[in-house]
Amino acid sequence: MLYILNDYGKSYAESFSKYFSGTVALSESYETTETDFRTHLLKIKNANVTAVMMFINLEGSQLLRQFSESGLNQKIYGSTTWNSKPNLIGVLNESEGLIYPLTDVSVENSKYVDFEELFEEKYAKKPSIPWIAANSYDVFNIIYENMDYDLKKKLYEIEYNGASGIINFDENGDAFNDLRLVAIHNGTAQFI
Repeated sequence: MLYILNDYGKSYAESFSKYFSGTVALSESYETTETDFRTHLLKIKNANVTAVMMFINLEGSQLLRQFSESGLNQKIYGSTTWNSKPNLIGVLNESEGLIYPLTDVSVENSKYVDFEELFEEKYAKKPSIPWIAANSYDVFNIIYENMDYDLKKKLYEIEYNGASGIINFDENGDAFNDLRLVAIHNGTAQFI
């Protein structure tokens, strides 16, 4: 496992380690300012692992380039941040087979259609990344509609039907909704 050393990366690494039923042979973190990942990748290479779970921010293209240059060819899995365009720019060959989860926003959902119309009215274009735009819109509305309550306590009772679909919250206050796996195949992200 390789993860960025910030709250995002640490929380994903901890959750993965807690729920993963296999063995995590190596857990490596890197600083948010790092651009040279070769030392971490050498440790991964020497650990002789079969797959690598990567929790990253926006350094994916540099990481994939160095991963390939290091002679690594293990299967790569990651978090939703891999779907951010900067992570895959210029690394089509290196990203082949990468698998990560993504919220499957139904653009036919009537709530999404209403949201998209409002978005187009305001910005004169459709959202470039529908799942991020829809989730952000829903989060704002959940907060707005529950401002008169102790939001932390109220979260556990909320089942919100919004632009991104049905949203519930777990015992930690983390939102969960439907996810699907995406794989990079021939340079494009495709649901599998």
